[in-house]
Amino acid sequence: MYFPGNTKFQGNAAAEWRFANHEFLAAAYMHHEGGKIKTMNQNITVYYSWYGDYNHGFAANMPSLELGSSTATVINGVFYANYLPSLFDCGTSTIVCVIGGGASGFWGFASSEPAITFYNVTCTSTVYAASLSYANVSNVLTFNGPGYIYSDFYYLPNPPLINHAIFQKDGYFISKLNFGCDFNTLELAPGHTYTFNKTAEFTITPPSSPTAAQPATPTSPSKQTSTARRPPSEKMPEPTSPFPM
Repeated sequence: MYFPGNTKFQGNAAAEWRFANHEFLAAAYMHHEGGKIKTMNQNITVYYSWYGDYNHGFAANMPSLELGSSTATVINGVFYANYLPSLFDCGTSTIVCVIGGGASGFWGFASSEPAITFYNVTCTSTVYAASLSYANVSNVLTFNGPGYIYSDFYYLPNPPLINHAIFQKDGYFISKLNFGCDFNTLELAPGHTYTFNKTAEFTITPPSSPTAAQPATPTSPSKQTSTARRPPSEKMPEPTSPFPM
């Protein structure tokens, strides 16, 4: 299925779309404002950002997404999973961000709802910074370039949990609260700098000894600061479109 411009899916809870037998291609922005989307394990490619628009989905119209084993690729933007967490099923999917961008959950839910959980998130650019914001990752998070993890959960009682995070270049761990992020495995590349909020706590709990939590200790020279900020936006190059013209 190919959509040449901005694309919207709208409907109530009874509406359902299935991407059966065909990959999904949107040449601009994708807005999911209501109804259920089942990808049926088909791959998804969006040129700009994917918006799971929770704010549009009041009451019976809240959007719902089941990703199955799909690979969802965002060329030049962010995969915004602004879904009620109970209506977002990551399955064994992979979110791929090509030119910076990243993947984001939603920080504003009440404590009765857990945070959004992704399965795999892969940021492929070695030049442009990318981020994971307000979300858990149950399998592997990979930054091939500079990476940011934002864990500012204002209403949730627990920090985000990332099973396995891999940083190939510099990394930044940012939280305005006293807790930061929990990891089962954290891989940091030699020769790079990793910046942690000095007021937040980051822990690594290896799966083989789940009760032996310890402060995160980078394996390469690092510094601590409470003033880490996302670098100024850089002008993105216009990539070659994967879509038919």
